[in-house]
Amino acid sequence: MTAVGAIIRFVRYRGTTGLLPGLSVAERPRAPAYCEEPPVPRYFMHLIDSTDVLLDPDGVVIPAELVERVTLRAARDCMAGDVQNGRLDLRYRIDVRDESGAALHQLAFCDAVEVLLPEAVS
Repeated sequence: MTAVGAIIRFVRYRGTTGLLPGLSVAERPRAPAYCEEPPVPRYFMHLIDSTDVLLDPDGVVIPAELVERVTLRAARDCMAGDVQNGRLDLRYRIDVRDESGAALHQLAFCDAVEVLLPEAVS
């Protein structure tokens, strides 16, 4: 078996702890002792207005560096539905919390868009 064939078989079976089928002991590439990726955290995006709180029971699993971008997208998606119904309420906000309940990010709907009003005609 060629070295390329051994590498292809290793790639197909990497992450397993068992024997690699079709490879002799000499052909098996040496894998790191522990190669598990760190877990991606789960964040909960709660929708809040002046009187009610809509809790996110499931959360979303995303890397920490994407929290602000995903929150912005979620706020704009909520507003898009409201605009289609003919009303936009900018009193809402999204609070992002981690699995322990710690607040990580907050985005008010009024900060998620730029509102341009028509200029007064004189």
